[in-house]
Amino acid sequence: MNRKPSHIFLIFALLAVAGVPAGAFAEGFSRQGIFGCNDAGAYSMSVGSLSALGGTFVPVSDAAVTLNTGYLVYKECVLRPMVNRLSENATANLVKQTVTQFNTGRTTTTNGVTTNGPMFPANLSKDMQVISDNVVNNDLNGSRLNMLSPAFSNEVKTAVYRNYQANTQNPSGVLACPYARSSADLKDVQKGVKFYDFNDVLMLADSNCIPLYAYNNAQNLVMADVAAKQEETMTRLNWSNGVYDVVDSSGNVVTPGFLVAGTIQQQLGAGFQKQQNANDIDQMVGQLFAGIGNQILSSASGLIGLLVSGGGNSPSYMNQVVADSSQGLKDSAINAALQILIASRQIESAYLEAENGTAAALYKAITQLREAENQCWSDFVIPKVKEAAGISECTRNADGTQTCNGSISLKIATSTVYSQRVIDAQIGPLASTTALRINASSQALASVDKLIADVQNSQDLDAQSTALQQLDALVAQKALHNQNDLAEARQQQQDVNNSVANMVTNTIKAWGDSTDPNIGWCNVNNPAVIQNWTNKWKI
Repeated sequence: MNRKPSHIFLIFALLAVAGVPAGAFAEGFSRQGIFGCNDAGAYSMSVGSLSALGGTFVPVSDAAVTLNTGYLVYKECVLRPMVNRLSENATANLVKQTVTQFNTGRTTTTNGVTTNGPMFPANLSKDMQVISDNVVNNDLNGSRLNMLSPAFSNEVKTAVYRNYQANTQNPSGVLACPYARSSADLKDVQKGVKFYDFNDVLMLADSNCIPLYAYNNAQNLVMADVAAKQEETMTRLNWSNGVYDVVDSSGNVVTPGFLVAGTIQQQLGAGFQKQQNANDIDQMVGQLFAGIGNQILSSASGLIGLLVSGGGNSPSYMNQVVADSSQGLKDSAINAALQILIASRQIESAYLEAENGTAAALYKAITQLREAENQCWSDFVIPKVKEAAGISECTRNADGTQTCNGSISLKIATSTVYSQRVIDAQIGPLASTTALRINASSQALASVDKLIADVQNSQDLDAQSTALQQLDALVAQKALHNQNDLAEARQQQQDVNNSVANMVTNTIKAWGDSTDPNIGWCNVNNPAVIQNWTNKWKI
């Protein structure tokens, strides 16, 4: 079956049906199918034209214009609304992914424990504390304090760590003396009467005990590192509008925070922007999608509230946005499919009717040829041969032949060779191809009827999804007929009606009028024909 080449309008990452994300559904569809701007879909849009109207030189209706209207109507009336829904659904899914990543994408490790948190400081004091803890741990466990004397290095590090812990974990504990074993021991150490270990010496440097300054330099160095790291963090947050950078495992920035902030800001406003810029009814997005910004401001949970369930089995706001856009996309796809299916059914029914008309004309021609041949035998050839042989009575045999006795004995045996010869040569090939087309069209019509029922079956989402994919496959495989096919079938029906009628008339006339016995075998006015049949049937 010949087809015109498809003209493809590519739709990226096709749709979500029955709640399946758009990208996941794309694999089940073809660029040549119902969602591409090709002739299979465009031909089903009866309000457009894919054939020239009027004269080719009429400025307002030339071929170049009218040939495009069918594609344009299909593109604007079927594909455009679905592209809008596809865009909304794809954007909603992307926003959900970005919001999730923005709320969980920052990884921090403290004391060997890794946690995920938002890309912004949800609790700045706590974040500063984590930074401080990490700097102190790195300095004390790294090479930062290697220049301390080995004689008291470990004790000084311990004292720095204890002092840090006292100041950060228990600020009021900064007034306590952490080294005293008991009041009596403390007094002994203070008087110099007795020293228990090196911690007693360090105790004498504590400002809350007898203040000496054995570890002040180490303490100041570590805390200076803490202050520098916190200052760097605050500077980078100021650069990035309060959003953390994305860093690698070595702490190097791989994505500046201002890009992260710009991305989330742009995507959170995508629904509002689409709604604001809509200039067509099909460009309007769902209220849930357009209202993401308002939801952030009104929700007690803020940004993270977009991902938090409303309680019980209630889905999160972003899940509702995605579900709403997926439903809109599914409805748009189903509406487009129904338009194509209903138009395809009309065309397929008319095509099948035209092919059946062609088959009927061929069958009629076959019947007329065989009837004419039988009439030639019964009304002309046999009576004339009997008359020439002087035969008045014959006996009919079981095999249909006649045995006749007269001046010449005959065994008369007729055949269908002459009509069959014409049927085989001039009708058979067309009849075979017509039968194949009728069978294919009947199957296509049955498939379309089933697809219409399945697409309309809202109780079975899997059936709808499968039906859309099957329709897409039928269109991509050129299994459904279009307006051009219908026009060709109708023209063929008319041509066959005219041609076979003339062929039957001319054939019967040639049988009865031709002077050539091989052609005019029924021309009983030709003595040679009578003689031929007499000789052939003579016993």
